[in-house]
Amino acid sequence: MRQSSGVAFFRSFSDTLARAFRWPRSSGDFTAAAPPQARPVTDSERKAILSAPRPWLSEFSWDKVLNFNQSQCQLQNTQPLPNAESYEMVRQLWDKRLSQQMSLVKALDFCKECHDQSPFVFSNSSTFCMVAKALVEELVKDLPAVEAHIVRSTTANYVSGRVSKRELIGILRIYESKWSALAGKSAHISGNGHVEKPT
Repeated sequence: MRQSSGVAFFRSFSDTLARAFRWPRSSGDFTAAAPPQARPVTDSERKAILSAPRPWLSEFSWDKVLNFNQSQCQLQNTQPLPNAESYEMVRQLWDKRLSQQMSLVKALDFCKECHDQSPFVFSNSSTFCMVAKALVEELVKDLPAVEAHIVRSTTANYVSGRVSKRELIGILRIYESKWSALAGKSAHISGNGHVEKPT
């Protein structure tokens, strides 16, 4: 019940934002209006931002995941405690995927998979939500604050199971054209998938 209520709220919220930013939406699908630009964004540029395989997790070692968990446990006044049934399995799987090439959505799928295995007794959900937000941080840093918050929240809510994959992809597609436009203006895309402006 909580999940369907959360999704209903998210849809209502995104409808309001679509009207505010004049993003067309039809029958539940997110469709991004093309941003003003000198030339159309090519499919290869879109792929370069979100779909092309990259080592998205390369900057997030298991030690960093542990640090996220410890900070969240500290906020909630609990002690970090591994789940004896799944911790070691998830840790080994995470280490194997660190340098693996994958799309952003696949990286978020993997975070969700690890979340669902509950390797941490306390603050498990908030830990993997923090990882999801960190994965997109470089992508959203140049967006207006409200829009950046939407992307961070959507990725975190997908990992924790409160937003569907369809909704995740819909939101990412809205911003895909903006990131691609940035790439078209001589931005550099680093090996881990981050968009970097030229210096």
